[in-house]
Amino acid sequence: MSIKYSDSGFLDGADETKKLSFDVSGVTTGTTRTITMPDANVDLSSVGTPDDNSVTLAKMAHGTDGELITYDATGAPANVAVGTSGQVLTSGGAGVAPTFQTAAAGGDFSDGGDTAGADRTIGNNDNYALNFEIGGTTRMAIDSVGNMLIQISSDVYLKHFYTDGVSDGVVTSYSKCNSTSGKKHYYFGNPNGWVGNIESSGSQTNYNTSSDYRLKENVVPMTGSITRLKALKPSQFNFIADDTTTVDGFLAHEAQAVVPECVSGTKDAVDDDGDAVMQGIDQSKLVPLLVSALQEAIARIEVLENN
Repeated sequence: MSIKYSDSGFLDGADETKKLSFDVSGVTTGTTRTITMPDANVDLSSVGTPDDNSVTLAKMAHGTDGELITYDATGAPANVAVGTSGQVLTSGGAGVAPTFQTAAAGGDFSDGGDTAGADRTIGNNDNYALNFEIGGTTRMAIDSVGNMLIQISSDVYLKHFYTDGVSDGVVTSYSKCNSTSGKKHYYFGNPNGWVGNIESSGSQTNYNTSSDYRLKENVVPMTGSITRLKALKPSQFNFIADDTTTVDGFLAHEAQAVVPECVSGTKDAVDDDGDAVMQGIDQSKLVPLLVSALQEAIARIEVLENN
């Protein structure tokens, strides 16, 4: 494509000494041509027709500092003056140029921060929820008191995080479903797959760990359970942080010696800073041993009763 200067310009009513013509002969039809003009107030009129090798340019509106250029439904250009502080760009509907309008009290806003790197803010100035929608359905909301709700499906799981009371600042997390049938609220997984979940049904909650027979092998009956049970050392004690409350339980490392899977952590462990890493216990893991020991005891009793 060549650009030529001409004494007889093709722009209506403009200075004939400032005209350029564009010769695109030999350029493949449909090839994109980009023309950049340095002067914001230059008029470019149509040249040629869309079905030949000419360049077709729409006339650009004369803009001034602080204006936006838009187009109406007919393709005609229009100017939109940039609004003042506190105004928002408002759609005028199909075929109507948008305008800047004063935001109503309590309207939505977005604040990009006063300086580079400053925090960004999005929200509103009224006392209503801020909703996030996907496909016309609210999937997340932050209500007027700071509760955050995440909706997973139509009948399940509003995961809801909130502060319960300003005075004590207790942070509470809960999951709520809109069904009384069995629904799983939280899943726990690792590279082996899902290994547990928390499920509600009717008026109860189940804390489930994976236990399907298809996950297991080398299954044999337990033996010697009474001997192992006698090795456990149940105790009464109080926690240092609550010296007025006495509870029943186990010392983690002692229970770990008998039923290793019921305890997490290592006795006397510390982190890289020398701070204690406390052990924990899941006392439900003691149930199989208790059941097996009881069965052994019942068997002995039955033998004595039959003699």
